[in-house]
Amino acid sequence: MSGWWNRSSAGEPLALLSAWQWWLRAAVFVIVAVVVLTARGDRWTGIAELAIASAALIVWWASDRLPARWGGRSLFACLVGLTAVGGFAATSHHDTSVLALAIVAMLAAGVDLPLTGVLVAFLAGVLAIEIGAVSYTDTDLGTVLGYPALLAGLALVGRYRRAYRVQTEQAQALLAETRRAQSEAEHAAALDERSRIAREIHDVLAHSLGALGIQLQAAEAMLSERQDIDRALHSLASARRLVEEGLTETRRAVRALRHDTPPLPDALTTLLHDRPGTLSVSGEPYPLGPAAGLALLRVAQEALTNVTKHANGNPPTVALVYTDVAVELRVENALPSSMAAEHPHTAGGYGLAGMHERLRLIDGELQAGRVGSRWIVQARVTR
Repeated sequence: MSGWWNRSSAGEPLALLSAWQWWLRAAVFVIVAVVVLTARGDRWTGIAELAIASAALIVWWASDRLPARWGGRSLFACLVGLTAVGGFAATSHHDTSVLALAIVAMLAAGVDLPLTGVLVAFLAGVLAIEIGAVSYTDTDLGTVLGYPALLAGLALVGRYRRAYRVQTEQAQALLAETRRAQSEAEHAAALDERSRIAREIHDVLAHSLGALGIQLQAAEAMLSERQDIDRALHSLASARRLVEEGLTETRRAVRALRHDTPPLPDALTTLLHDRPGTLSVSGEPYPLGPAAGLALLRVAQEALTNVTKHANGNPPTVALVYTDVAVELRVENALPSSMAAEHPHTAGGYGLAGMHERLRLIDGELQAGRVGSRWIVQARVTR
């Protein structure tokens, strides 16, 4: 019963017949047997026909439990035999009830046998009908033509049901494949989101916490080694400012994770608020995709944080250029004379690696390095 319910919920109209088919076949055989055994005429012929039919039904039932090689052959032989017995008995002595066995067999052949098997079963049934009609000379023309037509119609019904079953199985397989692909896509999206959150955590917290640690170490050194309270207080004030900036950047990052980032010029203006530096925008601004806008914003944030750490107060200049094909971001600052040989950025680390990773994800370009006495970070994203 549970099997029928599952098939019925899948939308198969013949699910009831599929689940109870052997009970129906047994009921048909019992009815035919009762009619044959209670009818007048040659009872021994009817018993012989019933014996052949019962043997065929038993082998048919067992064919599902045999190995595939023998099961298919047994099924074919049983269906051909039942069709032939039913057709012959229905015309040879007007025992029309036995035709029900041929009907059941022909319908099953259309469903379970390949096309060649269906044709063989049909031809066997027609041949048996015609032989029975010849042996019983009183058979009318309607029976001789009607019974084969009935078998042909049953074969077509069986083939239609077979095609419907194959289509249903294919649809279920496609649905399973679609669900599997959807699950994989959701997993990939989750991994992408994890990577995005990891980048946000680094961009927002790593700089603030790193700089905060340096200021706290400096304050500790001033108090423990030099007893320089003024410089220690200055370091603590710088640490407090870094904490405030970190909180501001954290709120901005959370807002970016929940919603789309604001237009890039506005975001850069906010980023430069309370920081030394200037921003210039060239060209007609146009909206960027969330990933591209956030990548350029994080590159600017990384570059400005490094300026704060290493430029000894030299103010940076930020230039944003919109063209028809791309958006370019340029952050540059003068290098202190003590860093003319090498800028600390060149040591690498997660900052530059994060910049490159962000730009690679959106097919962008990044260049960072010393040009003369200035340090330049330049990012480019195609439109």
